[in-house]
Amino acid sequence: MAPPSSQPGSTAAPPASVGGVEDIARAGRRDRRTALLLGVGLSVLFFVTSYAADRSGLLPGFFERIEVGLLDLKFHARGPLEPSPQVALLAIEQPSLDRYGQFPFSRETYADVLLALERAGARQVVMDLVFSEPATPAEDQALAEALQAVNMPVLLGYFFYTGSNEMVPAVPPDRQQSFRRLTRSLPTGRPTTDHHLVDARSIQPVLPRLQQAADGAGFVNLRVGAGGIVRHAQLAIEWQGEAYPAIEVQAAAVALAGAGSGLPAMLVGTPGAPELDILGHTVGLDPSGGALLNYPGPPGTFPQVTMMELLDETRAEANAKVLGGKTVVLGPSAVGIGDTRDTPFQPSTPAVEIHAAVLDNLLEGRFLRRPPWLMLVEWLAMLTGGLLLSLVLLWAPSRFAIPAIALGLASVLAIDLAVCFPRGLWAQPVAPCLELVCIAVVITALRLRQEANSRAAQEQAREHLLWLFGRYVAPGVIDRMLGDPEQVRLGGERREISMLFSDIRGFTSVAEQMDPEQLISLLNAYLGSMTDAIHRERGMLDKYMGDGIMALFGVPVSDPHHAASACHAALAKLDALGALNRAALAEGTLDEPLKIGIGINTGTVAVGNMGSEQRFEFTAMGDEVNVASRLEGLTKLYGVECIVSGSTRDAAGDGFGFRELDRVRVKGRRGAVTIHELLGNRSDLRADHYDHYERALASYRQRRWDEAGAACRMVLDAAPQDGPARLLEKRIEEMRKAPLSDDWDGSYTATEK
Repeated sequence: MAPPSSQPGSTAAPPASVGGVEDIARAGRRDRRTALLLGVGLSVLFFVTSYAADRSGLLPGFFERIEVGLLDLKFHARGPLEPSPQVALLAIEQPSLDRYGQFPFSRETYADVLLALERAGARQVVMDLVFSEPATPAEDQALAEALQAVNMPVLLGYFFYTGSNEMVPAVPPDRQQSFRRLTRSLPTGRPTTDHHLVDARSIQPVLPRLQQAADGAGFVNLRVGAGGIVRHAQLAIEWQGEAYPAIEVQAAAVALAGAGSGLPAMLVGTPGAPELDILGHTVGLDPSGGALLNYPGPPGTFPQVTMMELLDETRAEANAKVLGGKTVVLGPSAVGIGDTRDTPFQPSTPAVEIHAAVLDNLLEGRFLRRPPWLMLVEWLAMLTGGLLLSLVLLWAPSRFAIPAIALGLASVLAIDLAVCFPRGLWAQPVAPCLELVCIAVVITALRLRQEANSRAAQEQAREHLLWLFGRYVAPGVIDRMLGDPEQVRLGGERREISMLFSDIRGFTSVAEQMDPEQLISLLNAYLGSMTDAIHRERGMLDKYMGDGIMALFGVPVSDPHHAASACHAALAKLDALGALNRAALAEGTLDEPLKIGIGINTGTVAVGNMGSEQRFEFTAMGDEVNVASRLEGLTKLYGVECIVSGSTRDAAGDGFGFRELDRVRVKGRRGAVTIHELLGNRSDLRADHYDHYERALASYRQRRWDEAGAACRMVLDAAPQDGPARLLEKRIEEMRKAPLSDDWDGSYTATEK
């Protein structure tokens, strides 16, 4: 067969520029930088916003509503706690109303209640009742005498008017002076005007006669927050330039220091972060004088006795077990007679339960806290978490976006519920969660746009590569080229590859005996099966040359095992030819089977698009290409199906069986090439006569003609049709007669192409 002739190349303009493949990577890097900058910007924005909100003590309204709503859910998720053992309730319930008449009861009844509480062993009594107006002289006298007679401290309640829309009653000046004289205000470490406490407009004071008889008084105001829910305990209120304590503060001071010790509580700290100091027990307040309640549980959490049970003398022992040694909060619980407020656990909770929760938090020191270090942790978590999520979303596939954000949100909420909230820390996860969602949405949107652009660019590049290589390689190779554009260098380069040439033996005589339609059909079937075998082994079909085929392995995508791939392709072509022959012989298309010769060489050649702007093709050029073509031609001389060069044999590895045939000087090349027959996969070899041929070849090269001839005869006895042995035997007979020069090295000079 002649050396490869020029095949008509591609002449139409390409559908996209060659640089489109590399543009995919550049666009991806640019989009990643943009997304990373946006992720960093959002992290910094949320960091600064959260920092400013925490420093000012004020959350934006939107965040605050969500945070407090989430806080309510945390209480339900946590469930009830063990209440303070120092607190109990005395509830004025419906059966007491049925027995003692219309509420409020007569003050003689309350006198009886105080005496019964003393008998039950109560440590002190907190009355969530405001006795602001006089009753009959006898009733007032009875209650005043009871207040003086009992040995336990009794604290009465009064009420401040703080709302701008409230109807404020007029309080006579003498009542105001009496209230100030009989009620202790909170000593402060700085002038009260420097603080930002809730400022009362007016007061509903205790009746002076009763206030003088009692051991103290405190306001019973409840602070209602977003959604009408009480979440904060109001512990200090300013009125006419002085700070006054809540009744629970008075009760906690008495419980800690004992009755008659004065008010061991002081308002300290700064205006932006005031604190309440009760005998060294410090409670952090918000600027308005409140503390975030950590509710022990829903109504019914605290042990309680009803007024009916307390006044039942037969239950004295049972009452003493519940109330003995405790601070008893007295107030109404029946529907319709008392103040009720919504709490995180339950709507319309009796105020007496809320006062008990405030006292519980004061005595047990479990108000929810938001210390500066927790804010710092949140700020840093927002900054680092946002950056980390940005990196994950940038480099992980976009399908991981939802699992990544779900994991991030779950981690934030789990840390809050499992670590912070059980320890009395009020973490605010809304801003971090919103930050993660915003970052995920922005970056995922950019990633989706990037992937859409990338798919479009890849499709464009694929069309271009198909235009360039579609007739050369299998579609899978095109995909590999798209996956690693660096391997595709279209300008031409030198690369080590393996080249395969094949040709049908005696095809001219076969063609002369067939109709044109049969010939075309047979040739198409042959070329199709041969091309499939090449493509399956990642080879590139370079060109058809009539019935001849030129294929390259290791281009356009690099393949470190190109020599082995070429050998596998050669064996696959022989198997495909066998199947084609069996079908053609059975159909009667052929009278005898087709035979082919295959030559394979491995070496460094120039590869790339070659030609002109009007006509070009991707091919390989160089001396090694010519060697491969000459090896295919030598298969006729040696009577074998496939000959490979020594370089191919060395590069193919140990998975194949080879037989060294000769050292040949092919036409157009000075140096000798060691050639081998490709016998098949090593695991399939069974013949033993190849060893005899190796001995014959070695003896031939040493000019031991008799030994070489005997070895050839042994090969032919075992395999009479062995072409290399027949050729070598013939050449031995010629060498016996022809004089040889001293520098003869056993090489054969081929004159055929």
